[in-house]
Amino acid sequence: MGVAYYPVFEDDDDGDPIDGKALAANEKALDRALASAGLPKLLDFFSASPEDMVDFFDEEEQDDIDTSVAAPEAWFEPDAALAVIRHLLACVTDQPKAFADSDRLIEDLKGFEQQLIDAGNRNTRWHLTMQY
Repeated sequence: MGVAYYPVFEDDDDGDPIDGKALAANEKALDRALASAGLPKLLDFFSASPEDMVDFFDEEEQDDIDTSVAAPEAWFEPDAALAVIRHLLACVTDQPKAFADSDRLIEDLKGFEQQLIDAGNRNTRWHLTMQY
């Protein structure tokens, strides 16, 4: 199955979802590309509700988690990430051999960009989440 990173939206309209596995697989290379441009990492946009955070732990650990002390779910304006996604898209397009499975990565980034544009048009916020 593998890890996947993808956006979720406050209005629960995920539009045309992205696969997100290429994003997760290229996390370190993407972070380097963003750092060189002074842009935030994709995971800087990660958030989840306290209840959803419990799912990131093993089942035997879940009963011991006190969600009342967890940080609240954070939401971001789509414009905050458009520059990030567009920079990554340019980097991968310009140097595809520097990234694993660059064709799928470009597909994920183009889909992500469109989802953020659509979210801006709907006046809704978003955050990054992951699936294992």
